[in-house]
Amino acid sequence: ESILDTQCVLLLGQAGIGKTSLAAQLVERLKYEPQTLDIFIWRPFYSPTSLRELVPELLELLDISHSKEEDLIGQINQLIEALREHRILLVLDGVDRLLNGKDPQYPYGECGDYAWFIRTLSTEAHRSCILLTSREPLPEVAWLNETGQSARIIRLEGLGKDAKNILRVQGLADPNEWGTLIQIYRGNPLSLKMVASRINSFFNGRVSRFLQCKTTWMGEPLKQALDTQFRIGPWSNLERRLMQYLADDLQESEQAAFSQVYQSLKEKGMIQSMTELMEAIEILCSRSLLERNQSDDSEVMLSLQPVIKKYVLTDPSGIIQDTLAA
Repeated sequence: ESILDTQCVLLLGQAGIGKTSLAAQLVERLKYEPQTLDIFIWRPFYSPTSLRELVPELLELLDISHSKEEDLIGQINQLIEALREHRILLVLDGVDRLLNGKDPQYPYGECGDYAWFIRTLSTEAHRSCILLTSREPLPEVAWLNETGQSARIIRLEGLGKDAKNILRVQGLADPNEWGTLIQIYRGNPLSLKMVASRINSFFNGRVSRFLQCKTTWMGEPLKQALDTQFRIGPWSNLERRLMQYLADDLQESEQAAFSQVYQSLKEKGMIQSMTELMEAIEILCSRSLLERNQSDDSEVMLSLQPVIKKYVLTDPSGIIQDTLAA
């Protein structure tokens, strides 16, 4: 529904949660629904691509003649005209790979004109939709959404009970223990598929034997995704220090009270005000790296997913410590 009545939709979620799979299934479904969309364009990002490279590529995919000497503004105007003339679904998959800036004020770094590009395509009147997938929140889409523009953010969570279908297909035993496994990995499809494969290989498919080891398995694809997420993007020192503090503090407990975290960080001189702590927590939650829950007595509790906690504590690539030392 959002695709058909919104000009910009952002699918936001951690690595392996199914953003690309959902977008691909959506495209296949809409292709066979009459009177919805005319043209489908899928453009994945595997590395940063300048806007001057992307826009001519999109025009060629739309079979729109253009001069290579024409300025970028003129080419974007041609693209907008096509979005008005036809009902196009333009999928930009993995736009978080464009976030190569170190300063939170300039998250795109050398690709800074993408913020303007996304705002322009979302605010100019047309009949089409730009679908973005990202592990990182995009400030310009959040601004469009908050100011009532034609933009929506859909955050993907884990599969919950439906994740049992994955474990069933993998042929795991001990179905009574599946719920515990799903909770540990927060229903992340990629993580569950990888850990299920290891349980089959080393524990003869017995989930109970794996759980008795009281360990959290972190596969290489997920580690690499977290390496990328911690290495690039608009990270502040406070956000990194907060992740390290919580990982250390939560080794013996599942969660920590917000008020206690605030008091402790203030005593350590890591923060000056509650506002900056709240802002850091909001950003980390939107990245699916931090969880915020409400306890029975209305106290806000903070927690880390077991996989995230293990990554921060082991810091396998030395990314966090190197950054904090710098």
